[in-house]
Amino acid sequence: MRFVEDAYEGCEDWVPPNRLKVRWEDVAAWQERDEHWNAIRDASAEARDTTEHAAAGWIFDFAPDHDCARQLSGRGEGALEIMDVDALAAHLGIDRSRIIDDPVAFTEENGSLIVPWRVMRELAQLLAKRYADHYIAEITKDERRAEHENRWGYMHGDHHISAEICAEVDEEHGRPLRDLIRQWCGAEATARRDELDALRTEVKRLGDLVERAIDAVRNAGDSRSARELERDLGIPVELLRQANRENQHPSGPYGLHRPR
Repeated sequence: MRFVEDAYEGCEDWVPPNRLKVRWEDVAAWQERDEHWNAIRDASAEARDTTEHAAAGWIFDFAPDHDCARQLSGRGEGALEIMDVDALAAHLGIDRSRIIDDPVAFTEENGSLIVPWRVMRELAQLLAKRYADHYIAEITKDERRAEHENRWGYMHGDHHISAEICAEVDEEHGRPLRDLIRQWCGAEATARRDELDALRTEVKRLGDLVERAIDAVRNAGDSRSARELERDLGIPVELLRQANRENQHPSGPYGLHRPR
């Protein structure tokens, strides 16, 4: 290794190759790549620690084809790595130029395209609109989980997280995130989901009514009529009770902000 600063002009030292970032012949390419990453970092700085960034990352995490792209962390936080540009463009029904034409976007050594926050946000919003029903359903699952934990808390490993802490975290992070994702999905999709939830509530109410009626008939000593009513219902009363219990105590496999 030769020192180039004036104070050490003419000095040389031997450095093991495994301590070098790159060999001298690869310095130009390494510097170019480093400049690309610096540009991506600067263009994405505004996204860090924002609800929008968390929402966009969630959209890509739960995309119907989650292998197309993924949010970056560390040096690339706020940016997006796209492993298959053509597949993502096809998912969104857009021209690939909308993905690749950003001035600081660049292709990594593994062939992935790295795009800054402004592109990531636009693509996340397009995905939310395109697959609104899918995302609204996922958000609803998380909301039911949050409501349950805000009331009862939950176990994280060997530790019980109190309902008060769950409610505080949900109010600060979970609820704003869900609201923003619903906004990106659009009012029409949210309205469809509200109608579906209202229908499910009505079905549950009617199911409870039928369950009580069948129990009343059986308790009155008319088991034959109770069996006929249950047969006409088309679903055993015990299965109906089980479904009601699951609706009252929902549990999802993930949470928007649950510690890992």
